[in-house]
Amino acid sequence: MHGREYAQAMGLYGPLGSIIFRTIPPLGIRKGFPLNYSLKNKMTKADIVKEIADKTGIEPNIVLITVEAFMETVKESMANEQNIYLRGFGSFIIKQRAEKTARNISRNTTLIIPAHNIPAFKPSKSFMARVAGAENEEEEA
Repeated sequence: MHGREYAQAMGLYGPLGSIIFRTIPPLGIRKGFPLNYSLKNKMTKADIVKEIADKTGIEPNIVLITVEAFMETVKESMANEQNIYLRGFGSFIIKQRAEKTARNISRNTTLIIPAHNIPAFKPSKSFMARVAGAENEEEEA
């Protein structure tokens, strides 16, 4: 991936469509990106809708409405601090983060980060086994 394609994927376009110039370390060096991260190995909501529509024969616009309703229901439930358990798939859970003290080294000050909740996904055992099986198949090929 080069040039404009990379810039679009990395969100380097400003509000008027102009490229924001800044130095970007390689993907493996940036915090939060694993070394084997690839922009080609992704699936968007549109891809999910197309896949479900192809497998079920339901019109894509109906599938899109259903997928968006599912996502909205998950968000609302988690905002109301309700966990969601989907047997054979996984759980959308709320994790509580305790209050902690952080330091701003450049100003030599201390901040208190209040306790807060964060959403998390915990895959089921069968989900994990299937993903681990897919990794093993790729290594053998």
